[in-house]
Amino acid sequence: MLVYLGVGKETVKSIFDEKRGLEGLLCALYQQLVGKRYLIVLDGARETDSWYGQLDSCLSRDKKWDDGFAFGFPKGHGGRVIATSRNEEVAKMMVGEKNIHHLLPLSDPKSCWAIFNDTLEIKLKCGGLPLAAKMMGRQWTELYFNS
Repeated sequence: MLVYLGVGKETVKSIFDEKRGLEGLLCALYQQLVGKRYLIVLDGARETDSWYGQLDSCLSRDKKWDDGFAFGFPKGHGGRVIATSRNEEVAKMMVGEKNIHHLLPLSDPKSCWAIFNDTLEIKLKCGGLPLAAKMMGRQWTELYFNS
């Protein structure tokens, strides 16, 4: 993620290698995001593992992740973190129990079918090419915001 924010690969490697480990990477990520609007989507988290334990143990006692993983991101400039999981325990660990939003199934079966048909139509128009879908999405976004 740091590389996509403009931090060089060698810099990221040196931050992680120099005894700072995970805490150093989190600090660097925080510094890159301060004062910026961001949207981070962590899609399909499946299980808790040692990574979460390392995340919690790398912080001092007064800085524990009481509100979950999203607590460590800068606040106040429109940044958001969205995490999805089918496992409620994983979701609680990531974002804290008070930040969980349960999605309900669509009440009308025809709505689900309409979404499926729209998706199929877009896929066919793009010839199954991800780049074409991405470009189409950009054009629709520009059209939406400019009208």
